[in-house]
Amino acid sequence: GGVSDVYIVMARTGEAGPKGISCFLVEKSMAGVSFGKPEVKLGWNSQPTTVVSFDDVVVPAANRIGEEGLGFTIAMQGLDG
Repeated sequence: GGVSDVYIVMARTGEAGPKGISCFLVEKSMAGVSFGKPEVKLGWNSQPTTVVSFDDVVVPAANRIGEEGLGFTIAMQGLDG
């Protein structure tokens, strides 16, 4: 399963396109968060990889990071380093 306590999740909250994506902090302990079995990999074994599933997870508005619709922008800023 998951080894992190929290996950940063980009989710569609609005229209199609990048302005319809918001960013949320989702806690491992929230109802509906589940994990698949760890993937068997040939390399990069110091970082576990598994499927994270969100089934009817209710995320409070207080867990939104930034304004609604800025998730794609936040993700791109993370890639820009």
